[in-house]
Amino acid sequence: SSEVDTDAIYEKIKSFITMYNDLVDSLNKPLKEKQNLNYPPLTDAQKAEMTEDQIKKWEEMAKQGLLRNDSILSNVLSEMRNIIYTVNDNNKFKGLFNIGITTTSKYSDGGKIEIKDEQKLKDAIASDPESVVKLFTDIENGIIAKLRKATDSASKQIDKKAGKSTSGESTYSLGRTIRSLNDQIDNWKKRLKDIEERYYKQFTRMEEAINKANAQAGLFMPSF
Repeated sequence: SSEVDTDAIYEKIKSFITMYNDLVDSLNKPLKEKQNLNYPPLTDAQKAEMTEDQIKKWEEMAKQGLLRNDSILSNVLSEMRNIIYTVNDNNKFKGLFNIGITTTSKYSDGGKIEIKDEQKLKDAIASDPESVVKLFTDIENGIIAKLRKATDSASKQIDKKAGKSTSGESTYSLGRTIRSLNDQIDNWKKRLKDIEERYYKQFTRMEEAINKANAQAGLFMPSF
């Protein structure tokens, strides 16, 4: 004759919603952040003339907007929203929408969720707490398992694109791009050096020819 602790389950669901909304916020912020074009990346020469604090503040401004409209973050947010609306045919309640939980009505919230009907949620917990809990925790079809899979996939895509602190340049796409650009810069430096040497030799030959011409002209100048 044990009683279900409806309030405890209700509070855990509220905690999940808070954590989910915090994650939505952390993903939406860089997606909407505008780039500050007044702060381009610093060169080594510029850094040499600045203090560490100045460099830190400059680079914080320079990084703003770098992830604006990033495809990986946009895709994982979209997938998270789809998961929230997923119908689970193996569960009595089918989905969150049947226990009083929906996305917020404000478009600017970017896909946050809320308890729209508290009484409906508490009634569902009281009538079948196991089914309510399994909507979230089921290993195969639970919302948490699906969200973890989606975020893990996004994390792997980020590693593949941007690498980790321990990654070699050739193991991620941005590293390969940087290496390619550095190779192009080195090639252009060599080409410019070759052009400079060629012009210098031509200039030297021209100077020699002028001096020779002047010397020959001097032979025919009348002396007084």
